[in-house]
Amino acid sequence: MHMFLVLTKGHGDLFTKKWKEFEEHYTKTESAGAVAPPLDAATEIDTVSPKDPKRKVPPSPVDPGKRAKVGKKDAEMVADDTALLKDASQIKIQITKHKMAAAALVERVKSLKEYSWANNDQNIGSLETAIAEMEAEMTDFGKEFLFQEAKARKAKTGTSWLAELEKFVQIREKLGVVASKTKQLLKRHGVHQ
Repeated sequence: MHMFLVLTKGHGDLFTKKWKEFEEHYTKTESAGAVAPPLDAATEIDTVSPKDPKRKVPPSPVDPGKRAKVGKKDAEMVADDTALLKDASQIKIQITKHKMAAAALVERVKSLKEYSWANNDQNIGSLETAIAEMEAEMTDFGKEFLFQEAKARKAKTGTSWLAELEKFVQIREKLGVVASKTKQLLKRHGVHQ
């Protein structure tokens, strides 16, 4: 099996240039009898010894004097955000599962004779009300979050991402009511048979 690296014209020229620099650098250090330090592609080639004060140092992307400290609060906030996203993803799965089960049960109750005992306001009516209340509480963000990847929603929502995610997670209570009523009706159906 053969593997190939395909480079566009601009990348090929850059690669060739850097490869020549690499060969020159190691040839010079090898002939001097020293161990060659690794090259950094972002820096110019430096043939001065590593301990020499004139040695070029790669520029730091962040000024060391202005480096932001990551404290416990920042780490906790990131952990909280991650936990919130995890909860929202689990709720997303549960909404899909329980809403489909509830909708299927409503359809069965209304169409099959064996479920006629539940076709009233007290039984199936309360489940339909619970479904409607859950859907009414769900924001537009929540409805779109059900069908889109989290990264896409985050990019589209922007700075209000976390606030919208928290609202979405609060639907857990209404979801619990829908799941509970569905299970109760299924359990009663087992008794009525």
